[in-house]
Amino acid sequence: MHKLSLPVTVAVGLSGSRDLCTIEDLLDFLDEWPPARRGPIREEVRRMCLAVYASEASSDDARDAFVAYARLLNVLEATFDPVPGHDLTAADRAHRKLHKAPVHGGSRAGVGSRR
Repeated sequence: MHKLSLPVTVAVGLSGSRDLCTIEDLLDFLDEWPPARRGPIREEVRRMCLAVYASEASSDDARDAFVAYARLLNVLEATFDPVPGHDLTAADRAHRKLHKAPVHGGSRAGVGSRR
């Protein structure tokens, strides 16, 4: 069993939501997806999950791929994430970091000027 660092919560029809805590849970969810609605992205995510067994991908890589897929399908449930930004891509994290730069008080003299 390959445990995920954080569970993924997905909406499942009218019955509510389901927590996926292992790679096996992710694969079960992907395999339960209706055949008529499967496509190449699902297959790539499934391959990523299977790659964990061959040590060709980490559980976090597979989780990240699954989260992106679930978000695309609009089945990802909003949950409390004890690690803020865990589901963000590296580009999202860099963007947030750039725009959260500390604001220093005082004069901005010298910024952009050469003295």
